[in-house]
Amino acid sequence: MSQANNVTILRANHDSATSFVHYWFGEVINDAISLGYNVTDLETDTARLIPFQQSMQNDDPAIFFGGGHGDAPVFTGQDTEDILWIPNGLPGHSHSDSNVGIVQDRIVYLLSCVTGAGLGPAIGVQDNTFFIGYQDDFIWAGFSPGDLYSQGFMEASNAICAKILQGGTVIEAYNEGGRVFDEWIDYWQQSADPIASQVIGWMIHDRDVMVATGITPKQLATPVFPIVGVIAGVALLGLVALKN
Repeated sequence: MSQANNVTILRANHDSATSFVHYWFGEVINDAISLGYNVTDLETDTARLIPFQQSMQNDDPAIFFGGGHGDAPVFTGQDTEDILWIPNGLPGHSHSDSNVGIVQDRIVYLLSCVTGAGLGPAIGVQDNTFFIGYQDDFIWAGFSPGDLYSQGFMEASNAICAKILQGGTVIEAYNEGGRVFDEWIDYWQQSADPIASQVIGWMIHDRDVMVATGITPKQLATPVFPIVGVIAGVALLGLVALKN
């Protein structure tokens, strides 16, 4: 049985997108330590397969949070090194086997594009194993980690982690993430910022592609403001995603 007081957090940091995730999960690590958890922080060059395998075996954490690039059948760490996978034919990430058994008997949250469409079901079908992630690209706005444009995305993601660390259920954590997204959507609806509509659009997108073990994605309201275009968004906001 996994160790209830142990948490492993893997956070890649090798490009613009993962620099945000690395920063966001740093806040989660501080929260976990303040709650008395033993935290194994696999960051940057330790956010790789062998250190991950060693932590799963030696630390046997009840909770695993992972932040890095991904796709439906694969989650990656530093320099897009494969960490978790199911059989697939992705160029450069092709596997004929699956290694998701390594996270059995744990709660898993992956802040990564599309992993909820493939890895998530494969992880969650295992006994006493739970998953939260995203079944499409996770996209956010921001010029730098911690700025106002990215803050709501960070808080929604970190709220999921916080609820799990506080002993909440996966359903409670899923709902908490959605609640924080809704709070920030309300904030931006009141904003006169000319690019508020784009921030709202991506928040609604991320909220609605969030998935969890045994939960059907909610069909929620369409954006109050339209998304004005991805190309414009890249120029104005530096939109970033965690897609391989």
